[in-house]
Amino acid sequence: MDMVRRHLLSGVIAGGLTGVATAGVLFLLSGLQLTSFVPLDIANTIIALTPGDIATTTIETVGAWGKRLVVMTGVAGFVVAFSGLGVVLVWLMHPRTAEAHPRRWLMLGALLGVLPLALSLLIQYAVPANRATVPASISPFVLTLVYTLAGMTLGWFASVLTAPSSTTPVPASNQRRAFLLGGGGALLSLAAGSTVLAWLLPRSGPKQAGAILPTPRASSPTPTSTSTALPSMVVDAPTATSVPATSATALPTTMLPPTPTALPAFVAAPGTREEITKQEFLYVISSSTRDPIVDQQQWRLTVGGAVKSPFSLTYDELLALPRHDQTSTMECISNEVGNYLIGNCNWNGVLLRDLLIRAGVEDGVSDIVFRAADGYSESLPVTDALDAQTLIAYGIDGAALELKHGFPARIRIAGKYGVKNVKWLTSIEAVNNDYKGYWQQRGWTDEATIFTTSVFDTANPYTSDGKLMSDNGRVALGGIAFAGKRGIRKVEVQIDGADWAEARLKEASSDITWRLWRYDWSATPGKHTLVVRATDGNGEVQTAKVQDTHPDGATGHHTIAVEVMPA
Repeated sequence: MDMVRRHLLSGVIAGGLTGVATAGVLFLLSGLQLTSFVPLDIANTIIALTPGDIATTTIETVGAWGKRLVVMTGVAGFVVAFSGLGVVLVWLMHPRTAEAHPRRWLMLGALLGVLPLALSLLIQYAVPANRATVPASISPFVLTLVYTLAGMTLGWFASVLTAPSSTTPVPASNQRRAFLLGGGGALLSLAAGSTVLAWLLPRSGPKQAGAILPTPRASSPTPTSTSTALPSMVVDAPTATSVPATSATALPTTMLPPTPTALPAFVAAPGTREEITKQEFLYVISSSTRDPIVDQQQWRLTVGGAVKSPFSLTYDELLALPRHDQTSTMECISNEVGNYLIGNCNWNGVLLRDLLIRAGVEDGVSDIVFRAADGYSESLPVTDALDAQTLIAYGIDGAALELKHGFPARIRIAGKYGVKNVKWLTSIEAVNNDYKGYWQQRGWTDEATIFTTSVFDTANPYTSDGKLMSDNGRVALGGIAFAGKRGIRKVEVQIDGADWAEARLKEASSDITWRLWRYDWSATPGKHTLVVRATDGNGEVQTAKVQDTHPDGATGHHTIAVEVMPA
């Protein structure tokens, strides 16, 4: 029995070390875009199979660490699977260990490599998020080679650890330990070296991603990629409260009521974020562990479903349509009050309504469904999809979207949380039912209308220690306020529970962007509690009710503790 236990333990050790080395090699090969990194495929599979209530509970409990834990579970699961493979190998060979030639171990190990190969291919091609990250057609052949060599390595390692002392040049236990240290060290070195090389590889993506966009065309009839005439479609005229400024077509613009607190010479308080968020600083959130691989030449945006004239566009055809520029603020539904999962960008793209008009949406359509290259899906009521503030965005600040932000194209819906703003868009489909997308199936809101929020940037605990320096008894406070499509009319600050005092606002560029605010505080040294609230363009005061991000988005007043230091 002791011999059996020792052999099984040898199988666990041999399998685990082989698994670590194999994971490192796969990581390097994925960096070379020869195959996918299987441990992340396992993580994506866990995400896809996790019931919605469990996924939501995990997000609420551990927040951003949820995905990290899943990734670590995927890596650990890969190594444990190899340990199990080692146990199977030793168990099959145990009755013949004494007379078994090392070649038999190698052959059986190579045959057992078929098991992880089959499972890897299954989860790669059965799970959409994984299928979108398989980098090359040779991936199955690369995996076959890797798992064959891994199985042979496992067989060799296990044969030495389990060999009887009469048939091996390292019969003594201390010699086996020396082999374990030497062989195990070699496998761990292979894993470490492969990982380091993978990290040193340049990060490559589609050539056009992040590149400067072509000069936008002047306003002209929407070009077609086929000779089919544009179908007629009756669309309600856009209202004055739903149309942003655009560089391609003269549309009605939205102007907020005059605000007595808006100053022409507004100076932001120290520590206030930039009014315009550059693409490299825009927050990144994804339901998957990796971005999909997008071939710019093969990519197509299809418009179909319950429409009269379905069609598709290449990337170049999309860029050839009249361009519309829109400055608007996008916020993640997981953004806690006062956090930074929010950004105000200059978006470039085409109007979604133009494509829907071209396709001719049939009567009875209720939702427009958006599908992404990684399998993610979302929907929008057809009335919102026809809003002139809803874009198919392909750029920011005149540069193509970076891959992490959705290259080649994404949906940009003013006033809706980022959960609705599908990245890596591949399909637009008109449906006759109330479609529930990825997160709605997991218990999150389908409405996704952004709540009013206001934030302290100065002394924000996410970015500072809460200490403020007094300048002759004055401390400048500042931050941003945002209310989706409703605009911001007023921002107020409360100090230590006193009456609300109105802050100064930077003049609004539109009602779909955040507004910077500033309050010059006559501060006394010591500790204080600061609270900020905003009033939206409809005159509704931001709610003080504290609500978590799930299921509708966070609410409540941003409250911070600060300490004013004497000059």
